[in-house]
Amino acid sequence: MEKFKIIASRTDKYVVHIDPKIWNETVLKDWSAAFQKANKLSDIAEDLSYKLMRQGNGEFVDGYGYVKTISHSGREITQYNHTGKIPEDKFCKGIIVHVVSQDSDYDINTIEDIHD
Repeated sequence: MEKFKIIASRTDKYVVHIDPKIWNETVLKDWSAAFQKANKLSDIAEDLSYKLMRQGNGEFVDGYGYVKTISHSGREITQYNHTGKIPEDKFCKGIIVHVVSQDSDYDINTIEDIHD
């Protein structure tokens, strides 16, 4: 059997809008105590982007719940759970994510042909 060491990477791009009036210092402190350390809003934006890259759009996101997401074409991505469409009042307050690109830029490299 042949073995190959592969590096597979992709680039997703987002613009994350966070309302500092909602995600204030107190909220960041409480969120950090429950999830992971976030000293500033960019920490939240990075964490959320990572989670969206890993699990995709339209699902409950740990630490945020359902997040209003706008596709690259400018349309809001409709989100559902087992009871149907997620109502507006159930989305995470103070965060909107605009998807610039997702799953559109891949790089696959074979870096080593491994022989036993």
